[in-house]
Amino acid sequence: MPIDDQTFRMPRWRAQLLALITLVSGVGSVFLMLEDGLDPITLTVATVAVLLGVGTLDRLRTRVTLRGEEIIIVHGFRRRRLFRGHIDSVHWHRKRGLSLRLDDGLRVKLPDVGDGRTRAASIRAWVERGRRAG
Repeated sequence: MPIDDQTFRMPRWRAQLLALITLVSGVGSVFLMLEDGLDPITLTVATVAVLLGVGTLDRLRTRVTLRGEEIIIVHGFRRRRLFRGHIDSVHWHRKRGLSLRLDDGLRVKLPDVGDGRTRAASIRAWVERGRRAG
């Protein structure tokens, strides 16, 4: 793996906790269906369990990868690729999170993948290595 290849994901403990909550919600909705049948409360709990499952799947797939000359952002069941040369600057703010400013003035907000300040420093260093090399 070259030095520029890095992948940032949600911290493992957070992913495990989210998966556990989703599993408990799903099992609870199944037990409610077996006990009470399909009443409004059971349907509501089952709907919440399904939505939680979809959200959990999205969060587990969410990542930011620095690979070669591009940054790959996977979030919301979508994949977006940006080239290193088009990134003008990297910004991190405690309340707003991590974002990239592109050379055409657009801002791209990155998904929350852990400690934003540390991730911002890593991405800034990756962008700077590209500027020095190119």
